[in-house]
Amino acid sequence: MKLELDNIRNILLDLEENLGYNQSFCNADLVERANKLGIAKEDYFYTIDRLSEANYVNVVYREPTYQPIVYVKSITYDGHQFLENIRNDKNWKKTKAVAKAAGNTSIKIISTIAEKVGAEIALNVLGLK
Repeated sequence: MKLELDNIRNILLDLEENLGYNQSFCNADLVERANKLGIAKEDYFYTIDRLSEANYVNVVYREPTYQPIVYVKSITYDGHQFLENIRNDKNWKKTKAVAKAAGNTSIKIISTIAEKVGAEIALNVLGLK
């Protein structure tokens, strides 16, 4: 499966807006979130798994006999930091363009690029560059 960059951003933004403190989303909630975002269920859960591996969301997995249950508990500190770097549409478009030109769209590389793009834009706004 391919990890879609826009799915990463859209899911994080959606979780930030809709997942309350001390609340969690489980399978049915996540399917509903996927539908609202227009993301296929399989792509949504795949992205959640990758965000968990990257330590951007806290996820608990339960393995009953019939179907795994996924609980998304929160966005981590690292996830919030990443989200702040990709929140702005201008930053996000530039981040994706740089990643595409570099031929690398791993979450780690996207995070690094987004941080650099955000810093560059901030320096330009401040007239320091």
